[in-house]
Amino acid sequence: MAEKNMVIIKLQAWKHVIAEEYHLALQLLQGPILQKKKHNSETVAIYGACLAIAGNKKKEGIHICKQAALKSPKNANIQFLLGLAFMTAELRGRAVEAFETGLEIDPSHKLINKALEELGRRQRPPIPFLPRSHALNIALGRKIHAMKNR
Repeated sequence: MAEKNMVIIKLQAWKHVIAEEYHLALQLLQGPILQKKKHNSETVAIYGACLAIAGNKKKEGIHICKQAALKSPKNANIQFLLGLAFMTAELRGRAVEAFETGLEIDPSHKLINKALEELGRRQRPPIPFLPRSHALNIALGRKIHAMKNR
């Protein structure tokens, strides 16, 4: 019975995360997480991300999300939540890494794609084996950008 309640609580918490109501998700999870030691990794990651965002405990939230990611390395939702926690701590590069790991697991993950779009991800250089700063990449990049904006 308690397991069924945790599934319902997890789904409600996800609704709050999607609506960016992190404080409500944190309130919902705080009691059950602190009472019981063993939880589903995704539920723990939701708690960790919300703790970082709404609880203003960035280090602790990131640590919790990392632990959840280690327990469930093939869960794109956990990578998304880890990315959110990193973004809150203004660790943009680490957030992008977490989001990209999530996309390797699930390329069509809507929340990750939305987060990356909001972050403003750079396009790959036109000639990927050359450095981004190489003159050919700069010139071709400008041409391609100019053609797209016509």
